[in-house]
Amino acid sequence: MKKILFLTLLMRSFLLFGQTPGAISVEGNIIDSVSRIGLPNVTIDIEQIPAGSREKMTTDNNGNFSFKGIKGAKYNLSISLMSYDSKSKQILVPETHSSDKYTIDTIVLDLKTIALDAANVTGIKQLVKQEIDRISYSVKDDPDNKFETTLDMMKKVPLLSVDGLNNVEFKGRRDFKIMLNGKISSLFTSDPGTALRSIPANTIDRIEVITNPPSKYDAEGITGLINIVTKKNTIDGYNGNVATAYNFPYGPIGSATLTYKSGKFGMDLFGYYFGQRQPATVYGNSAHYNVSNENLTQSGNQKYNGGALNTNGQFNYEIDSLNLLILSVNRKINSFDQYVDLESNLVEAQSQVLQSYALSQNGEPKWNSTDVDFNYEKRFKRNKDQLMTFSYKFSKSDNIISDAVRYSFRNNFAGNDFDQYNYFGLKEHSIQTDYTHPFKNLTLEAGGKISFRDNKSNFNRNFLTGSSPDDIANEFSYEHTIYNLYNSYQYTSGKWAFKGGARLDATRLPKVAENENGEFFWKILPSVSVQRSIKNGSFNLGYNQRIQRPNILELNPFIDTSNPLVVSSGNPYLRPVIGHNFELSYSIFGKGSTYISLGYIHIGNNIEKVVMPLADTIINNTYANIGKNDDINLNVNINQPISKKIRLNFNGMLSYVNLTGTFGEEHFENDGLRTSLRLNSTYQINDDLRTGVTLNYTSPIFYLQGKSNAFPTISANISRQFFKKKLSIFASINNPFSKYFDIRRDNTTAQFVQNSFTQYYYRTFVVTLNYSFGKLKESLAKAKKTINSEDIKPVEINLSK
Repeated sequence: MKKILFLTLLMRSFLLFGQTPGAISVEGNIIDSVSRIGLPNVTIDIEQIPAGSREKMTTDNNGNFSFKGIKGAKYNLSISLMSYDSKSKQILVPETHSSDKYTIDTIVLDLKTIALDAANVTGIKQLVKQEIDRISYSVKDDPDNKFETTLDMMKKVPLLSVDGLNNVEFKGRRDFKIMLNGKISSLFTSDPGTALRSIPANTIDRIEVITNPPSKYDAEGITGLINIVTKKNTIDGYNGNVATAYNFPYGPIGSATLTYKSGKFGMDLFGYYFGQRQPATVYGNSAHYNVSNENLTQSGNQKYNGGALNTNGQFNYEIDSLNLLILSVNRKINSFDQYVDLESNLVEAQSQVLQSYALSQNGEPKWNSTDVDFNYEKRFKRNKDQLMTFSYKFSKSDNIISDAVRYSFRNNFAGNDFDQYNYFGLKEHSIQTDYTHPFKNLTLEAGGKISFRDNKSNFNRNFLTGSSPDDIANEFSYEHTIYNLYNSYQYTSGKWAFKGGARLDATRLPKVAENENGEFFWKILPSVSVQRSIKNGSFNLGYNQRIQRPNILELNPFIDTSNPLVVSSGNPYLRPVIGHNFELSYSIFGKGSTYISLGYIHIGNNIEKVVMPLADTIINNTYANIGKNDDINLNVNINQPISKKIRLNFNGMLSYVNLTGTFGEEHFENDGLRTSLRLNSTYQINDDLRTGVTLNYTSPIFYLQGKSNAFPTISANISRQFFKKKLSIFASINNPFSKYFDIRRDNTTAQFVQNSFTQYYYRTFVVTLNYSFGKLKESLAKAKKTINSEDIKPVEINLSK
């Protein structure tokens, strides 16, 4: 103990009295004022005062710079970067020092505001930014953010697309996750399009498309992650936004946000309601059975009425400058009344009716979810970028299918009237710790997580008429524990940046049958990114492996027999899926931006939705680990101001998809080219009045046993601001030339050929009123690390039959 005390005193003596004159390194970091992210390629000129030595250099990919061999004196720093305001700063380097380096306070640069004409001053700011593992779109700097929703903004973001039914795709795929401020939110679990359409874009800072997620993130989402970052306000007090809209024919929309800060306490609240009232539309199924040469024809009507209420709250308490507590709570409530009628006819080759009936179904589907997330952050005095976090998260989803099925006009049909009920959901507890340690040119991250997860389903079917069989009831539980450890490093040197790491993902899969033991499943999942900066742009190369576990909807063994000849069920024997993702990208920025990427995704044993015969004339829609999926994709995004008033945005994707797999005793192969094209033009009539037109085309989606149809859309909008831009009115018309559109899917097997369609309202009108108010003084703290349950596929519930 005495030796340790002696060594400690000796080291302190060196620090206190070992100050010697000489040359040292002058280091610093330059960041963007909005995103708070380091800026590469900034030119720094250091000149001694009075006139003396002078040196020049540029920052690396993280905005860092370091001048070597600087002697103690007074210096002037001149900082400049295209599209940013130049800045100068005087520093005094001490002649005596206890370290070999002198660190300057972080330097913040603001984007330029360029005068376009005498009457109108509009900021032309760079909207797209390429980082080593992601590309971000600055929603805050998009002039349309005052009028549009977050979903509208996503249509402009590189690599993302949105079809006419508001389904978001990432490189033409849907196997990804959406985060809010770096954490998974229940807002986006079942119907992300509805949630995104309800969030005003003027509350969003940027949208990050994480193409090569680092190892610190849970490894779910084969294609990658989308992170929506809300604005960080800086003025003490309160700040909010209220929006109301009507979407014909679906109903009202409302949203509200409020940010409040007083002293060490702050809160950020968000809520929205989205009405969903669809008038009656038609749907149907047809099938030809190859063996019996019989034909099935079904057609009917469906309508539903209901809505979704989502709330989100974040509460922050700063114990001191180094310690922060954050509590986040999300709650989602979705409830609908659904009405379906159907006529079914089974006909032999000579057109003789073998069986027919009419079906009536009244349902009350519900799906609710709750998230509670608690985080503690600890920073360190010697370096506030050194960070340790501890997190706990509780997640729960409760989904209910409740149907009353009645038959009439029976012809050779012996089915019984019945009521069916199915509760299915997820309950999860997660504990996580993370540590970040920055060095000179190197940043180390490490952490671990343990999740206790239980997927459950309870179902019963009660028969009401005829010679009923016994009622059916069953319970299903898929309970398991998931262990994660990760380690990652980021290194920068000049114009090069490297980021790499690995994540251990391990679990014992639960046993499904009584006579089996759960398999121990583990993988080490690497992630590697390389970036080479060039003038006004960069080249990026990345590779990662990611995992995706089946969700409860895919696992659920409940057989929905509301349509007795076309049923659906899950598969409790599904296994996790591993995907390999490669990407090479090029980006260049000037007045506008161009982003081009070439990617390849390979998935073995993929989870595919398939159709199979249960009996001679019964078709079952289910899931199976049978597919090999190869996807080569080319993505192009161009964002370009054509003149002072006109801006064009082009977002395009072309991919070659190849699917192969064996199901039962039959081998399937399907391939083809997929395309997604979007062209948007906005015209700034004056400072408060804008208009725009958008053309969009989504080609058919390929499945293992068939494909869907193409999906074109067209829309036009106009918007106006009032009262110093606090109030805005937005109106749009979508697909004015067609009232309805049919979504079709074809499936072909050796036993039968099936065709299904669902009709949707295509022509819609939207009017939105948006009002912003208030200010804040100090930035509301955001959690740096939080628990994400990203390894589960999102549950997609479709009301349409």
